[in-house]
Amino acid sequence: MQDKTTKSEMWTEQGQSIRVQDHRLLCLAADWAEYSHQLAIAFVIHTWGSSPRQIGSVMIIRHDMEIAGSVSGGCIEGAVIEAGLEAIQSGEGQRLDFGVADETAWEVGLSCGGQISVLVLPVADRGLPVALLQKVASMIGYRRKVAFSIDVNAASIEDAAMNVQQGQSWLDEERGLFYFIQVPPPRLIIIGAVHITQHLSSMANQAGFQVVVIDPRSVFASQQRFSPDIDLQLVWPSDYFADHHVDSSTALVTLTHDPKIDDDALRSVLMNRCFICHVWVADARRKSVLTVCARQVQQTEHWQKLRGLPGCRLERRHQLKLRYPSWLN
Repeated sequence: MQDKTTKSEMWTEQGQSIRVQDHRLLCLAADWAEYSHQLAIAFVIHTWGSSPRQIGSVMIIRHDMEIAGSVSGGCIEGAVIEAGLEAIQSGEGQRLDFGVADETAWEVGLSCGGQISVLVLPVADRGLPVALLQKVASMIGYRRKVAFSIDVNAASIEDAAMNVQQGQSWLDEERGLFYFIQVPPPRLIIIGAVHITQHLSSMANQAGFQVVVIDPRSVFASQQRFSPDIDLQLVWPSDYFADHHVDSSTALVTLTHDPKIDDDALRSVLMNRCFICHVWVADARRKSVLTVCARQVQQTEHWQKLRGLPGCRLERRHQLKLRYPSWLN
């Protein structure tokens, strides 16, 4: 079963980068490297106080001054870009520490009173190898957890295939190692490319969700109606779910009000091996299909998962009913 996110255009033919969600920045870096661009990647490895960006934030600097991402929201970007260009030229990375007590603090705009440490690595054998970057991009596309460690002093990869339980990046000052962790972002799958979906998908995208909109009707599923960041699928829901893994960080919203399409999605999701845990239905009549699906799977290993579905309750004869906000009536 495949679960690779459809790759959208992240930059134009002229090489101008466009806005990219944080979790896709390393995918963009891999694309740039594939097209033979020289680049460096900056990681936020330590923060204190009012630093605007969290540990693990990423910024990409290309040799032609094209950039993507952010390490401070604007405070120290100029100094980090300079360091990135130096790393590209020399092939060696470096650590940058900024704080309010630093004599250059006001020069680089760090007047918020916080502290930020940034590690800049060239995409090169002595920094972050291209092969590792391509592997990381593939893992992100398949919604897999990314984890590797960097030797801060040597500014090079220490362990390219870590197996850790932690879900956030952190710095081990004693060992001089930075552990970069990136988990798949929450995903919102919307059934129906209708008018309300145009607004809901935009809001969810701004909030950091990976958004997929599914609709087999070409008159609705037109890319002109949606942002390039939205993964628009002109297919039946059952065809999409046959090839895409559904995990516990995925939410489903059905909005077509057409039982042929909405029920097709609900049946596919409820019968999926990895059960979705959040379902919102914009039609009171659609709760009937959940009852039918519950009867179909009550003799299978998925039944226990159905029993724990948030927002649902089991009644007599193993019927599953969906609770939804009253305004949806």
